[in-house]
Order: sequence, then structure tokens, then C-alpha cells
Amino acid sequence: KGLYAYRETKYEESIAYNKQSLKIDSNYALPYAYMALAKTWIITQSHDFKNAKAIAEAQSYAQNAIRLDPQLAEGYSATALIARSIEHNFSKAREFFEKSLELNPSSTLTKNRYAYFLFYMGDFDKAEKMATEALKSDPVDYNSYVVLADVYIYTGKFSEADKYIEEGLRLFPDRYEFPRLQLEKKFRSGDYKDLILDYELLKSAGKKISHPGLSQICIAYQKAGRQKESDDIFQYLKNQTGNYYSAAMVYAARNEKDSAIAQLEAFLELGDYGFSGFKIEPLFNSLKDDARYKSLYTKYGFDKY
Repeated sequence: KGLYAYRETKYEESIAYNKQSLKIDSNYALPYAYMALAKTWIITQSHDFKNAKAIAEAQSYAQNAIRLDPQLAEGYSATALIARSIEHNFSKAREFFEKSLELNPSSTLTKNRYAYFLFYMGDFDKAEKMATEALKSDPVDYNSYVVLADVYIYTGKFSEADKYIEEGLRLFPDRYEFPRLQLEKKFRSGDYKDLILDYELLKSAGKKISHPGLSQICIAYQKAGRQKESDDIFQYLKNQTGNYYSAAMVYAARNEKDSAIAQLEAFLELGDYGFSGFKIEPLFNSLKDDARYKSLYTKYGFDKY
């Protein structure tokens, strides 16, 4: 039940079931691993990176899993996820993902966790390989399709990306990731006219779009010469509390480097997991020679991979 709840992303429910199993057997290592994983996702999704108590709990759960069973792959996978998402120790994350797969080379869950990590590290070839292996072992896990679509979008293989987006939409019609990937692909491929059309249809239907998605729409309007619409969205984005990263994307696209870096510096102070896309974001390529960019890169821990 705890594993099922975890896979359904019902993380609090998963922790509750695993705690029940520990009342039956306090030396059972697996519940600790899934409690660590669930707690880590709760922290990242709620942006609760200043919560020292919650972070300590996640770390303790992972340590207990490994202590009770040094051969338990999920214990190392949980430690890797904490290193990636909370500690920003990416060399440690890679080491523990590899250790987890060494112990259980058939784990689809671990392969997909590792594939996401590799994607955000810019290790696209290895991310593709890992997600492809995961897809072969479990073709009904949506994560493989997401990673592969993302990899192909960021490497400019848009027709390949389309295959996984379309299949994802067919197999997982309720997952928000695939409509997001449709818009992402149009933005990255420069299909601004079609992207704007999609956005206006979504807007008229009352659908919400994430702030990073809105930043791409904002840039698309600018590229299409529709400056007023671009400025209106940008003003909305700037008025949203803590929305520094999306604003930085627009500033970078408008070649306002100082403003882009100021927004990124403010965002990093939040310790937010959303900063993980910083390393691979093409919009920030124009900032890479700036010493302040390099400082942000090091401060977040990308130099440790």
C-alpha cells in the first residue's frame, strides 16, 4: 500500500502506510527508504527548503534504510534523491544512483529518477539511455516518456520528441506533463505563431499555465512582434511573489543581462529545486561568460558534477 501510494504521488499517505509496517517490524528497511523518498518529494514540491526538521527526517529515514539493509537499492536511491534535490551534492547523487542500480539493475523507478537527474545535469546521452532502458522494463511508467521528450527537445530532435509526447498523451491523458511538453517543443523549435495560438485557446478555455510556461509565451509574443501582449504578461509575472526564475528567463531573452542575473540571485536565495534547470536553459547561454553567472553555477553545486 505504501509503495502504491508513493507511485500515485500520494506522499503523505505513503509515509503513513510505511509507518504502519514499521510498527509490525521495526527492522524492515524498505519502508524507511520510501519514507525518505516521499519526504524528499514533499519538501521539493512545497518548496520547503528552509525546514531543517523535515530535511533531517528525510536524511534519517534514508540512513536507517541503508543501516538496516546495506544491500537495499532503494536506500541508496533515496540518498541520491536527497543529495540531488536538497543537498545539491551532485557528485554524491551520481555515486548513489549508480550504487542503487548496481544492486538492482532492473529498477524502473531508480532508472527514471537517475534519468531526470542526468537530464538536468546536461548529460543528455546518458539520460536518453537510462530512460530508454526504463521504458523497456516498464512501458506504462509515464516518467520515461517525459524524460525522452525533454531530451529530444533540448537536443533539437523535435520529430523524435513528438513521438513520445503523442504516445504520452495517448497513454496518460491526465498527466499535465505532456500538454506542457507540447508547448515546450513549440517554443524551443521557434514555432511562436502556433505556440501563441495554443496559448490563446487555453486562455479562452480558462486553463492555467505555469509561470515558466507563461515566460515562454511572453517571449513568443515578443518574437512575433506583439510587444504589448508580451509586456502585459511580463508585468503579470513580475507581480507574482518569488517568481524570480521566470522573470529571469524573459530578461535574458530581452538581453537585459543585469536584470536577469539579479532575478536569478534572488531565486537562488530561496534554495529552490526549480533552479535545477539553470545549467541547461538555452536562454541563459548569453550569461555564461559573466562572473556572476559562474558564481551562481558554483553556489548551487553544478561544479560538483
